[in-house]
Amino acid sequence: MINNNDITVVIQGPVVTTDGRTMESGSTEKAITSVRNILPGSKIILSTWIGQPVVGLDVDKVVLSEDPGGNVIEANASGPLRT
Repeated sequence: MINNNDITVVIQGPVVTTDGRTMESGSTEKAITSVRNILPGSKIILSTWIGQPVVGLDVDKVVLSEDPGGNVIEANASGPLRT
């Protein structure tokens, strides 16, 4: 059996919404709390964008990257396309 101390969970994405990115308020905090409850003792890495409010979040490490911008997903008769 794997010990929770040997597990690392990466949570990736914005901490707060910005124009063009909608998400439920507090979803990052809820994800962190969920991991802490389900996998006590595991490590959590938060990977997010520079400028996101990360102070006070209960994570073990923060990775800050340039914001990659939004993804546009379109569909046509042959299937989904990513642009």
